[in-house]
Amino acid sequence: MISHTFQHIRGIGPVAESRLMAAGFASWADVLSKPERLPLGRALADELVAELTRSARALEENDLEYLIERFSTSEQ
Repeated sequence: MISHTFQHIRGIGPVAESRLMAAGFASWADVLSKPERLPLGRALADELVAELTRSARALEENDLEYLIERFSTSEQ
C-alpha cells in the first residue's frame, strides 16, 4: 500500500497525486519505469524520481523510520 502513494514527497499533495493517478501512475514502480512521462514540471519530477528511488531502497531494507519521517503525522 505504501508504494501506491506519493504524498510523502515535498511538493506532492492530494491534487498532484490525483494528477499522477489520472495519468496512469498508480505506484512507485510506474513512476520509476517511465519518468519521462510524468505530468509535472521538471524540478518536481526530478525530486519525485529521486525520492522514490530512496523510498524504494528504504522499503527494501525495512528502514521504516526513513519512510515514517517523510509522512505528515496525519498520514502516518
